[in-house]
Amino acid sequence: MSLRRTKKHIWLGLCALLLPIIAACAPGGGTASPAPAPAAEESPAAGGGGDKVLRIHQPTYPLILDPQKSSFVNEIAVLAMNYEGLTKLNAELESVPAAAEEWETSEAGDVYTFTLRSDLQYSDGSPLTSENFRYAIERTCDPATAGEYQSILFEIVGCAEFAETAITDTAAYEEARDALGVEAPDEQTLVVRLTNPAPYFPYIAGLWVMYPVKQELVEAGGENWWENVENHVGNGPFRVTEIAQDQLISFETNENYWEGSPALDGLEYVYQGDSAVALQAYEAGQLDIMQPDPSQLPNLRGGPLADQLLIYPAANSYNLTMSLTKEPFEDIKVRQAFSQAIDRQTYCEVIRNGDCIPTLTWIPEGIPGHVETDQYGYD
Repeated sequence: MSLRRTKKHIWLGLCALLLPIIAACAPGGGTASPAPAPAAEESPAAGGGGDKVLRIHQPTYPLILDPQKSSFVNEIAVLAMNYEGLTKLNAELESVPAAAEEWETSEAGDVYTFTLRSDLQYSDGSPLTSENFRYAIERTCDPATAGEYQSILFEIVGCAEFAETAITDTAAYEEARDALGVEAPDEQTLVVRLTNPAPYFPYIAGLWVMYPVKQELVEAGGENWWENVENHVGNGPFRVTEIAQDQLISFETNENYWEGSPALDGLEYVYQGDSAVALQAYEAGQLDIMQPDPSQLPNLRGGPLADQLLIYPAANSYNLTMSLTKEPFEDIKVRQAFSQAIDRQTYCEVIRNGDCIPTLTWIPEGIPGHVETDQYGYD
């Protein structure tokens, strides 16, 4: 949910981003689906870098801004502006061409050949080729990287084996790296071999783990290369121009983006963990989009900002996780009993003041793969 300063009252549908779906995943019991940070839209607000800068409240500052290591939504929200994958999602949540203009699948369904757009460039004007995407895959699978979403690429031939290789065993490390099932035979072609048919792989090809970081910047900058704003050279619609720790991350349009410059001149992610302070900033015109805390909702619904409050379903889920190695949760019946003891409806309506939707399935309603069920519901 969010407060937005806009002339039209807009009720958004399901968020057209795969990011919150993947970034929220974790095993567990009962779930409830909350609302995510909204997608950016044009605003008349003034700011640095142009006349149209959208100022968006973010409650939590990201811990890491490395595509191959990041895992949380607040991190990916930054990366998705600065980078773009081979594919992206359209409004119907279909995987469509992005940096790759097309792709082919082998008859067996286990080899994908992506053809990149011609003359792709990074935000600094340097060429972007298939080798940059090959390196991104290799870096994700690399045990030296050990990103939290490394396993999402384990269907690529050799990725799981490479990830489990000891870095200290130089010969085995190099052998496993060379066996990785990805190659860039020319500047516009990327071939990815999988361990099994995976018709959903084009969706994975659009995720942050395959964002094409520049190898030379990563190697020169060391483990925390991303802390230097000058190293945020990407291929997305925007480019990072300022990083103020715990306060602000600013973007300007990427003039070298293949699809042309966005309608906005820039974005500002304004980090404020105190929702009361953020609301005051919104009311003072210092923010264009603000994420209210559940405790603020009753007053907002009945106050002068009611027509600016947008509540909409989201592509993410929250859950209660139980350790399967500790008593009594080793017993599946105990876990089922806990699930049936949770009154999700009351939790969402009373405790959360209506900012979540009760659910018994991991994939929210409206997202491909959603399954209607009443199994293990409140009883």
